[in-house]
Amino acid sequence: MSYTSSSAHRRACKPNLNQALSKTRVARKHPQPSSDFSRDVEKGKWFAKNLTYIQKLQQYEQAFTRATQQQYPLNTTQRNQLRQEQQRLGIKNEDVAPIEARVRAEIEAYLQKLQQYEEAFTRATQQQYPLSATQRNQLRQEQQVLGLKDENIAPIENRIQVEIEAYVQKLEQYEQALIQTIEHEYPFSEEVRKELKRYQQILELGDEEVAEIEEKVVRQIEINQTQIQLLSTFEPPEIATQSPIFSSQFVSNQKTPKIKPVKTNESLIPSIVALLLIVVSGIFGLFVKQLRSQPVLPIFSSNSTPTPSPTVSATQPQRTLANLSPGWVIKTNNDISLGNNQSLPRGTFLEVIEKKSNPNPASGSFLVSMRVCANKSTQTPANPNNPAVTTSVPANSKPLPATVLLNSSQVNRFGIVLQSDAPNPCRTVTQPPVTEPSDTSPT
Repeated sequence: MSYTSSSAHRRACKPNLNQALSKTRVARKHPQPSSDFSRDVEKGKWFAKNLTYIQKLQQYEQAFTRATQQQYPLNTTQRNQLRQEQQRLGIKNEDVAPIEARVRAEIEAYLQKLQQYEEAFTRATQQQYPLSATQRNQLRQEQQVLGLKDENIAPIENRIQVEIEAYVQKLEQYEQALIQTIEHEYPFSEEVRKELKRYQQILELGDEEVAEIEEKVVRQIEINQTQIQLLSTFEPPEIATQSPIFSSQFVSNQKTPKIKPVKTNESLIPSIVALLLIVVSGIFGLFVKQLRSQPVLPIFSSNSTPTPSPTVSATQPQRTLANLSPGWVIKTNNDISLGNNQSLPRGTFLEVIEKKSNPNPASGSFLVSMRVCANKSTQTPANPNNPAVTTSVPANSKPLPATVLLNSSQVNRFGIVLQSDAPNPCRTVTQPPVTEPSDTSPT
């Protein structure tokens, strides 16, 4: 090939090369959209076009959630209402199914957490009741791990505590019936055994529980009878008369000194015997009084019918938040905020006035109206016109009102109910005026 032909060939190819370079520069300045970018654009167009439909799906999800909060699982009436709502919104079944499945999964997970806490609370009460501070701390840690709020666990704790109190009361009722029956007849006849068995079935108590109660009562009565028999058979020691110390067989050729025997005061022996009889009679009378001080139940016999249950229990029931009554005193174990720069300090005593229903019944809690009692450690006048009335208020906060209204969940978490044997710090005792003794010395 000649040089001329090669030059001509280069001139013919140069325009094509220039066109390719020009296209490359344009491609670099304006790149073509990728496949992901195209999908995003199409998705945005779809959302803009179906925004109204998405809002309808959200409305149906809210309606389904409200229905499950009222009752779960859903009943037939709720199902029909949701179908009508779906038809009104114009939503397809394939779009409704994922919404309902997701809400159901959340509900099942929540119910599973509640069941786990209930099992933990039941185990704690079976170990010890009322619960100790250590058990309370462990349950609070379990609550935090499960992510449950106080209003979620309050209905569970209240229900179990009520069941325990009712169970303890049944045990006490059967024990009192057993004591009253033993006073009239023991060992029991066949007819009495049948009556006790019938009363056990009325109280819904098991055979093991009844056997433990009977063993405890019989053992206590036998111990008391043994003590009485020991006291009744006790004999005072005899006081022997003193004899002469010296004898003629030990002293020869000497006169035996005349020593007058000491006379024993024999009148003391009847006094000692009478004193012992008085002591034995007093102990026996005290034992009989303790048995008869319990609520009287009818004597079981073949001709009488068992009473449903005694109306009065032997001992005072344990004071808890579940059976809160007016006049009881609650001591705070932590600060409780009242708002408006006011708070109840730790160690404040509150006297219960009345229980009130909660405006939100779904929470499972109630309201408690209480009077703020004086606390000697931090006493600040609550009424400037009456300095005698004091209340427990920190020095840098406003004086507290005479009464406060707290939620039962706050009281259960930050308060302790004082038992009946504890002194009532809310009762004021008026001391009698001290009078100076009159001067009776002669002038």
